[in-house]
Amino acid sequence: MFIGRVPLSIMGPMGTPSWRLDGLAHTEKLTDPEDIAEAALARMVALGLRPDPSHFTVWYHYFGDTFPDLTKTIDQILDGGGMSNEQCTDLFVSFFTSEAESAKMEDFSIRLDEVMDQAVRYLDEAGAEAAEFGDTLAGASEGLSSTENDATAILREVLSATRNMQARQKSMENKLIQSSGEIV
Repeated sequence: MFIGRVPLSIMGPMGTPSWRLDGLAHTEKLTDPEDIAEAALARMVALGLRPDPSHFTVWYHYFGDTFPDLTKTIDQILDGGGMSNEQCTDLFVSFFTSEAESAKMEDFSIRLDEVMDQAVRYLDEAGAEAAEFGDTLAGASEGLSSTENDATAILREVLSATRNMQARQKSMENKLIQSSGEIV
């Protein structure tokens, strides 16, 4: 019988199914990902392990010979007579979850907080600059309503304030783009 291209035998006392991989000692190196996946699934079935992703990960890396320490540990467990779901889960936790991953997530979180704080500061600056621009427009409006002021000078002031506001907005846009790049 085969699971995919991996040969299997069914053996067992009194008709009880017991699965083993035919002719596949662990010293035989599998290189094809499909063969590795099929061998991993077959071994999980043979051992009666739950077919969950963490167990599959353990066995995939066992047959892929990715982590020599994992292979050695599994071989020792199997020499003791089999493997339980709990032992397989413990192997997953030991080899595939790490403090390093937690540290990366914490570092990412810290950087995200810093960038968010920086973005809030930029937005506060923009608010202050918008208020200043509003004041300039209000002053211009007042000036235009009185006949004593020179309309050309007022319009120059409004034009200058508008250009300054455009430059500030472009600068803020660039800062926000740069800040978003710092998260990654």
